[in-house]
Amino acid sequence: MTSAARSGWRTGWLVGLALGAPGGFLLLELPFVGLLIVAAAAVLLAVAGRMLAGIGGLLVGVGAVWGALFGNVKLTCHPDSCAAPNIDTYLALSFAILALGVGASVIAALRARAG
Repeated sequence: MTSAARSGWRTGWLVGLALGAPGGFLLLELPFVGLLIVAAAAVLLAVAGRMLAGIGGLLVGVGAVWGALFGNVKLTCHPDSCAAPNIDTYLALSFAILALGVGASVIAALRARAG
């Protein structure tokens, strides 16, 4: 793999991650703003030609932030005073998004290495 291919893959992934993490947070807090950030990131990555690596980073960012936030709620929620007692579905969704992001990232890395 050439240095340019390695750098291009990493750059696309890091841009996706850098936009996915705040986008994931804002999807929960201000859904419209978060959706705009995530959609704009996907368009930028598609135009830049780093679609798979960038989408992988984007999904890793969203899934990691959601997993951290929902995991914190799950761990600190006490049955007598819990406002969100059954958040297991959201926690599973966050880990599914994270797993999709890791899978896309691995495939992008393998493609960059082969090409």
